Amino acid sequence: MEGLSMRSNPDITYDDLSYLSVPHYDFSGNTTVGHMVVNRDVAEEVLDIFAELYDIGYPIERMELIDKYGADDYVSIDNNNTSAFNYRLATDGSGRLSKHAMGMAVDINPQINPYVYSSGVGSHENAREYWSRDYNSWQSETAKAAFIGYDTQIYKIFVEEHGWEWGGAWSGYRDYQHFQKTF
Repeated sequence: MEGLSMRSNPDITYDDLSYLSVPHYDFSGNTTVGHMVVNRDVAEEVLDIFAELYDIGYPIERMELIDKYGADDYVSIDNNNTSAFNYRLATDGSGRLSKHAMGMAVDINPQINPYVYSSGVGSHENAREYWSRDYNSWQSETAKAAFIGYDTQIYKIFVEEHGWEWGGAWSGYRDYQHFQKTF
C-alpha cells in the first residue's frame, strides 16, 4: 500500500484503516475470499453488508486491493475489481478528497455498474454494454445478477438497511458502482 493506495498525506493513517477478508461468490458461482481496506469506523458494518450479500448469492467478479493495479482506478475498473480505500481526489473535478481516500466508499463490480456522464456516455469503453441501465438487454445472466439499481437487494442492503449513499442516485453523472458512508 505504501506509495500506492497509501500516499503520504495529513488526513489518514494506517491506524484509521482495517484490512478485511471477505467471502463472496465469484462469477462462476464459487465461494472465494476477496480483500479490501476500509476505514475502521465502518469495518464491522462493511463485513455485515458483505455477509448479507453472500447470503443472497450476489456475485462479485473480483475483490483485490487496488494496489494490485498500481492504485490506478481506471485499470482496476477495467478489470471489474471491487475495491474501497485509495487515497485520491474525487473524480468530479472539485479538487476535494474522494470518500475512497478516507476508506468510506466501496465500488462494486465497476465495469457492470459504470460511471456514466450526464450525456449517457460511460467512462470506460469496455463497459459500453452497461452504460444503458436496461439490464434486460444484456447478454450475460451473471451481469444481470450483478446489476445495481433501486429495486435490487444490494441497493436495499446498503442504502435502506445501512444508510449508505449510492452514486447511482446522484444528479448529473451517475456512479452506479459507488456506495459511500457519511457521518
